[in-house]
Amino acid sequence: MSDVAGASFQERMAALLDKEAVADVIRRYAYGIDTRDEALVRACFDPDADIVGTVSSGPLRDYLPRLLEDVNGYGATMHQLGTQLIDVHGDRAAAKSYAVARHFRDPEGTEEVFVVGVRYDDSLRRDDGGGWHIVERHVVPIWRRTRAESEQR
Repeated sequence: MSDVAGASFQERMAALLDKEAVADVIRRYAYGIDTRDEALVRACFDPDADIVGTVSSGPLRDYLPRLLEDVNGYGATMHQLGTQLIDVHGDRAAAKSYAVARHFRDPEGTEEVFVVGVRYDDSLRRDDGGGWHIVERHVVPIWRRTRAESEQR
């Protein structure tokens, strides 16, 4: 319920709780990637989710192992979420979330390899238990800066 004009207090509270629950799914995804917690990342998605990523695309069962293999090639990553727009309509939600993802060669984060700015365009669905899951994700690359580019400045 994105339009709260004329809504009751209970409806407005339900809308806020739904938006927070959707935002929490996206935060858990970022935390799961950065901590290499496959179970946490997988729990953010519907098992039949489709993803269009920056490196590969496909159904979750194919996409997630490739993503985790790629992420595990870095000593550390840090995803910082920024602006989010979330619209909830019943048991469906659309979310646009900006993120800056830093990728480091070493676990201590002293050797940055690259930084990327992306937008996650997500479609989510509420399951029968009331939990939200991403059913479709499109990762939109916005900018990318490598270490070599930074050192040239």
